[in-house]
Amino acid sequence: MRAAQGWRGQAHPPRVPEWMLVEWPREKDQASKYWPAQLGPQPMGLRRLVRTAKGRWRVEEDYCKWKEELGLDHHEGRSWIGWHRHVCLVSIAPGFLRFKQARFKKNFWCDLAEREEEVASHLD
Repeated sequence: MRAAQGWRGQAHPPRVPEWMLVEWPREKDQASKYWPAQLGPQPMGLRRLVRTAKGRWRVEEDYCKWKEELGLDHHEGRSWIGWHRHVCLVSIAPGFLRFKQARFKKNFWCDLAEREEEVASHLD
């Protein structure tokens, strides 16, 4: 497969192999989803290629959550600096929330230095 690039009057960049990943459920008569893929010099396995293609949905889910739960779309400022600060704070909020959730788990505050000494003593 070669994707149309529209390189009129310009030198073509070196071509790389392009593939088309197709999702075709067994019970359907037609394919349902398509992803063009450029594998580059290091080919990846089919499982990794599918995981990468489907990873887009995780990003979209997170984006919707950030808009609904964390107020990503609530910025009403007029400057780029204000918008940038707002987006930065919204971007680090999920990490902060995960940290707060982890605090309620058992052995959250265990001292790693003590654990390393304990493991080292068992190895001797």
